[in-house]
Amino acid sequence: MDSCLLSYMKNFTLLILFTAAFSALRAQLPTETPHSPDLETVYIGDGIIQATISNSNPNSNNANEDFSVFDPVIEDDWNFEGYLIYQVIIPFPSFDPTNPNYFRLVGQSDIQNEYGTLVNQDYNLITDMCEPTVMVEGSNQGIETTYNFDTDAFTGQPFEEDQFYCFVAFSYATNPDGDDGSCDGPSQFIRSSTDANGEQLIICSTVMPTSVDEISMSNIQIANPMSDELIVNSTWYEAKIFNSMGQQLQSLTPNQNQLGTHLSPGMYVVAVRTPVGWIRRTVIKG
Repeated sequence: MDSCLLSYMKNFTLLILFTAAFSALRAQLPTETPHSPDLETVYIGDGIIQATISNSNPNSNNANEDFSVFDPVIEDDWNFEGYLIYQVIIPFPSFDPTNPNYFRLVGQSDIQNEYGTLVNQDYNLITDMCEPTVMVEGSNQGIETTYNFDTDAFTGQPFEEDQFYCFVAFSYATNPDGDDGSCDGPSQFIRSSTDANGEQLIICSTVMPTSVDEISMSNIQIANPMSDELIVNSTWYEAKIFNSMGQQLQSLTPNQNQLGTHLSPGMYVVAVRTPVGWIRRTVIKG
């Protein structure tokens, strides 16, 4: 992770905790879903943000991409099939990857096998009928762990300098023989809802106007977990604290280096302007 610390502005992570809501009439899905992979993003220059997926957490039920769970309802297995990466606009009203106003699919890869497009059956309240919904159109070209993006999925334009862009990654599994056309029967696709820690991380990177050198976090010491004095033994000019939705909560100066008492326990993003530029870091307040 240290290699991703940049002297202009560091990548940062937003912690999003959510509860997935499903229709009571949705097709039968298993209670266990594959854990989301770890995701890192970094601006590599020339207008390109690079996303890297890893899945080696030993606590993950999809470590080394070996998720497989037997579903006693359908008497069949659900197996890991692929990855999805979405660009995300924050803040958003609810964590719903099917909402194109805030989530846009930008990356996908899956195991090269006989399975590609996966369909779930959903009940349409208007037509009073079961209707197939395409959940993923698999490329069927094999698993990829590195993805390069150079276009804002929401504008169709190149990434803008000095702007940050956010992404989220999911694993998905399939029961390819599950589509029997009935709303109460099995479907073919399930998406991860949390990572191995029970969380879903949104990762953001900033497009920088010029390439910069890497720096060591020893150049800026941020108390983590947060203490009353946030920044210690460092030269800095200003700091800003954001919540997990990207909303600024507090500004600090070297003469006013005290956290506000209104900050409740949780995860925050701290942005610090130093002699070599801005640095962002995710910290915990206990």
